[in-house]
Amino acid sequence: MCMLTVTDDCGVLTESDAVTIAVPIMQPLAVTVQSDVTVYCPETSVQLFNASARRDPG
Repeated sequence: MCMLTVTDDCGVLTESDAVTIAVPIMQPLAVTVQSDVTVYCPETSVQLFNASARRDPG
């Protein structure tokens, strides 16, 4: 829990309150390669495409 303080643009009104911030732990990102890719030089670029589906954290 932490303290949040907000002041208006004029600096006249200030309000404070205790807040709790919850950050969900998401599943790790997984990458699947459809075909073999061989890169001989470290500076060679590889084009990647993505397809994603939204899943609600649960």
